[in-house]
Amino acid sequence: MNTDLVKLGVLDHALITWQPELILIEAPCCYGYADVLVIRKDHTMIEIEIKKSLSDLCVAEPKKKKYNFKYWDVRWKVSDIQDAIPNRVYFCLTEDIYEEGSRFIRSNWGWAGIMTIDGMTARNPKIPRISIKKTAKTIHPHALGDKLIPQYYQSMTRSYVSMFRHKVLDR
Repeated sequence: MNTDLVKLGVLDHALITWQPELILIEAPCCYGYADVLVIRKDHTMIEIEIKKSLSDLCVAEPKKKKYNFKYWDVRWKVSDIQDAIPNRVYFCLTEDIYEEGSRFIRSNWGWAGIMTIDGMTARNPKIPRISIKKTAKTIHPHALGDKLIPQYYQSMTRSYVSMFRHKVLDR
């Protein structure tokens, strides 16, 4: 299953489960980019990282600065979306890496939640159904500041304009 299809399943799950104000794909967040970033109506954030291979999860992810709490303690009141820290983080694993990947996540990031693909949705059999296997712990209780919300809307606008530009020019 390709990553975009998994993202579609995650988006579907987020719309139903988390009452989002905004959902972004490849959004700036916490020293990097989130595959999917959900900003809820209460302005708390949920980051979802999609992993399709064990090498991506077990080799690449531990090297990322964004999962190291020592960098996070001074970042609660940020002025730039690049520094915004999600309230919860989930890893969405494909079926073929779920067993080994979930063991790795539990031993390295006990605070992280785990999602997986659980068949296809009843509403649309082309969209993967996502189920939460382990609920993420809250990393911090702070909501995004009011100054950051417009930055995320601007980021979303730039992203969609860029996607449209590529779609038109790459025909």
